[in-house]
Order: sequence, then C-alpha cells, then structure tokens
Amino acid sequence: MFSKYRTLRSALLSALEVKSRLPELEKSTRDVNLRVRNLEFCLDAMIGDPKFNPATHWAFNGQLGRQALFRRLLEMFSFDLVLETGTFLGETTGYFASTMAIPVHTCELNHRFHAVAKLRLDNYPGIHFFQGDSRNFLKQVSQGGNAGKFPFIYLDAHWYDDLPLCEELEIIDGAWNQYIVMVDDFKVPFDLGYTYDDYGPGKCLNAGLISTASTERTLSIFYPSLPSQDEVGSLRGCAVIASDPVICQRLDQENILRR
Repeated sequence: MFSKYRTLRSALLSALEVKSRLPELEKSTRDVNLRVRNLEFCLDAMIGDPKFNPATHWAFNGQLGRQALFRRLLEMFSFDLVLETGTFLGETTGYFASTMAIPVHTCELNHRFHAVAKLRLDNYPGIHFFQGDSRNFLKQVSQGGNAGKFPFIYLDAHWYDDLPLCEELEIIDGAWNQYIVMVDDFKVPFDLGYTYDDYGPGKCLNAGLISTASTERTLSIFYPSLPSQDEVGSLRGCAVIASDPVICQRLDQENILRR
C-alpha cells in the first residue's frame, strides 16, 4: 500500500513540476519553431532567388498599393537618405536601392538574415548593412556624418518579445527635424482587412502604443486610404508618421492617406 502511495505521490509531483514548467516549455517550443522557420526562409531565398531581382521583387510584402504609396511620397518629398530596420532577406531593401539614387542604410538583428541579404544584394554598392539592434543602429546613423537632413525611415524590426517601436520613434524625432516614418504590420483602425502584429497587452502595433512614445513633438499618424479588398500581397497594415507641421499638412492633402 505504501509503495502505491509513493508511486502516486511521485507521479503527482512530476505532473505538478511539468505544469509549472509549461510556460518555459512553450517558449522553448516557440523558439525552436521560429529557428526552423527562419532557416527555411533563408534556404528558400538562396535556392529560389539567390540574387535580388528588381523585376520580381516582393517589396513591402508584395503589396502593390503600398508600393504606390511609397512612390507618391517620393514624388512629394526630397528624401536624401533611406533607413530601414528589419532587413529580413532584402526584398524591400533592394527595392529602395533600385528605385532611388540615394544611400540606403539597413539593419537586421538576425545574423542569418543579415548574411543572406548581403549576398543577395552585393551588386548594390549604395546599400550599407548593419547587423545588430535597431535602436543602436538609429543612434549610430543619426550621430554620424551621413545622417542626412530628410530621411525616409521604414520600421520593421518588431518581433515578439522585442518591440522597439516607441524607442525608435523617440530616437528619430530627437535626431531629425524633418522625416517620414512608415511602420509595417500596423493596425489600420478603420479597415481590419489589413492584418497587424499583436503580442499581448501593451504590445499591439496601434495608435495607443505610439501615444506612449516620449517625443517632444506630437506625432501625427496617417493610414493608407486604399481599402484592403483592393490591395494585393500579404495585406499587412501600415502607418505613416511625421511630426513636422508642414509635412503633416502636405500629407493631409493626399487622398492616398487619411488620419
């Protein structure tokens, strides 16, 4: 009888131990799945498209409406620099470099994505690659001699536990008087056909998160006016952000954007 009791007690303690470790085990499983998925992304890119092809690019998630929005911003403003956080495999990076004759600085935290993107874009000398944290990247560029006076900045470095968006915006608004930021994976409040990143309480890419950024100037948020049903590609939402009143006034006059 005591032997059965000890066996039952041991089994119960083991079950309780496993239950207490479930969050840790779930995180480990998620991390492994992400690693496998990331390796598959790298392998698929190097097998299918070992070199970036401007004719078949997948820039801005393959969203033609977003590409048209970007081209309209190019027509409206005289950018002298492009900054990108979240290089991934270099599709949008290559699009920037093949569309504009200005320097492109891009940052990627994942060393494999960084290496693959450099290989795929090694025939574009105007691209400057940075491997590391996006906040360090923005600080380094803003304090260097090639910071530019009016950058276009594409923020796409948010991922699960690391959500640097507010800190990125604080650095940007403190470093440049004029800029336009485009944030990928952002919630479009009047069109939920566009998907967005939501990692739990306080970690949703939406206007509420932006309101917590500690910037001296007020940040104005604009959204694509193109209905998601008329877009193609991955249908990810985005936001265009600026703080300069003159820039915001010009953006207000465009029918491709709305507050």
